[in-house]
Amino acid sequence: MNKKIRFAALAMSAVMCIGTVTGCGGNGGNQTQTTTAAAQTGQQTTAAPAGDSGSGETAAAAVTTPDPVTLKVLMSGDKPNDWDAVLEEFYNRTKDTLNITFDWTWVPSADYKDKLNVKMTAGEDYDLVFDAPWMHLRNLSQDGIYADLAPYLNNDAYPGLKKAFPEEVMQYNMYAGINCCIPLFWSYSPQNIVMYRQDWAREFGIGEDGQITSHDELKQYLQAVLDNKPGVTPIALKNNRGFYHLFDAITVDMKKDHIYQGNLGQDIFFAVKLNDDETEVIATALPGDPAEYWEPFGGEDFWKQKVENCREWNVFCETDSLNQADPGSLFKIGKAGAHIDTIDAVPTFNATLKGNDPAAELGIYVHEEAARNMEKGVYNATLVGSNCLAVPATSKNIDRTMAFLNWIFESAENHDLFEYGIEGKHWEAVGDRQYKYPDGVEIATNYNPNGWNLTWNPNYYRFSADYTDYSIQYAEFSTNLENYSINKFSGFVFNADPVKTEITQCGAILGEVLTPLNHGILENPYETLQKAAADMRNNDVQKAIDEYVAQENAYLQTLN
Repeated sequence: MNKKIRFAALAMSAVMCIGTVTGCGGNGGNQTQTTTAAAQTGQQTTAAPAGDSGSGETAAAAVTTPDPVTLKVLMSGDKPNDWDAVLEEFYNRTKDTLNITFDWTWVPSADYKDKLNVKMTAGEDYDLVFDAPWMHLRNLSQDGIYADLAPYLNNDAYPGLKKAFPEEVMQYNMYAGINCCIPLFWSYSPQNIVMYRQDWAREFGIGEDGQITSHDELKQYLQAVLDNKPGVTPIALKNNRGFYHLFDAITVDMKKDHIYQGNLGQDIFFAVKLNDDETEVIATALPGDPAEYWEPFGGEDFWKQKVENCREWNVFCETDSLNQADPGSLFKIGKAGAHIDTIDAVPTFNATLKGNDPAAELGIYVHEEAARNMEKGVYNATLVGSNCLAVPATSKNIDRTMAFLNWIFESAENHDLFEYGIEGKHWEAVGDRQYKYPDGVEIATNYNPNGWNLTWNPNYYRFSADYTDYSIQYAEFSTNLENYSINKFSGFVFNADPVKTEITQCGAILGEVLTPLNHGILENPYETLQKAAADMRNNDVQKAIDEYVAQENAYLQTLN
């Protein structure tokens, strides 16, 4: 997932930054705030002489500290272990610059979505909140609940924000037409992998030194586990995923032929083909559609091979895989020979696996060839934050809140404090890009933040020392935007409201068969898929597809 970016100190003269902050959609809570940007961001500032306009053109020698302020924060998740110690360290580092303290409210994730909506619509007094596109970000932004943060982005007075959230990223994170959120993600698209026991593969004589590099070798390995490891499930599948991305119907290299995957919601996926200029949708096809729908795509339904592969490989999974909520736990204790996941899960699995069996060796199979070869530009970068921070437009401390976020992303040292804790106490650096826990630290009680709700950013992500030598190269690859192409659909959000009845009806039809198909349980999988497609067409799925295509075409026109 690139070298750590460590920002050089920025020498700044005192510059007055006048920011007009309005709520998304221009509704209630609009306000204008005039602040000294250098003071708010923790830069040393100079006091203007009496009678000076405060334009920053005249400097004096005195150094000023901003007035103290307490920021109220609403955050999803449990309070991290040793959180108070991390805050105290922050206060000590910034008392003469930011001069900020916090009133931090943690809400369990299961309750957060509902509580956030209640608190925001009631106009409760908060300065920073966690929100997401899958929560209330879209609706609350339309209602003018969140402030426009554009004045603080691409702004030299906020160098941390400028470098961590460049325009090429922020253009895909706009809601209600403005930047009212800070997107949080640590990689641009982590590689899909299958974890397996490399020591077992070596024992079976599969792959070079046990390294699996093809589906054929993986199948040989699973068969060998079935034949030689009594009581071990060759591959453990998650109940709601099945074989998941191991048998993707739409693969990453299909974009070379202008083929993409559409999604109506409720797992109603379909194939989309664009014209050569990629300015218009020219064909669509549902999984299981008759052959004429698939002619523009080359004639064969991509999902046919997927469901038939799932059926063929079902012999390697648990008989009751539909009830398996935690397949990873089986793999960690040696009761499963393989587990489907993504590259970021490697450190936890590697550490736990070795803790349970010191002789165990974790292997990873990067099953998409382009990803395995680390081909640049094949994968689309994911630039839309699935998790975000937002500032309520009613906040009286927007400048100070943004100064705090600027501080986090201004240097690796600042970022590491909230992402990993106090160096030497909670973590130790391993080279420039990795970290480990100090000897003797009890992991269960050590600082355990959720980076997804405050700090995740590709520029500052440290990789656990528990990555294997083979896997770390793929993790590093996924944090460098230069390795990716920009997904032109990153900014497209389908509004399903005009066809929600049709989507609900068709989602119910597909929902009856989709999960069993993904587990390979049904005896005649493609016939089942064809029947589901016919039933969806009898329930006006084409109306929903047409609405999707109309919206996507309109979006494509905005790019040209």
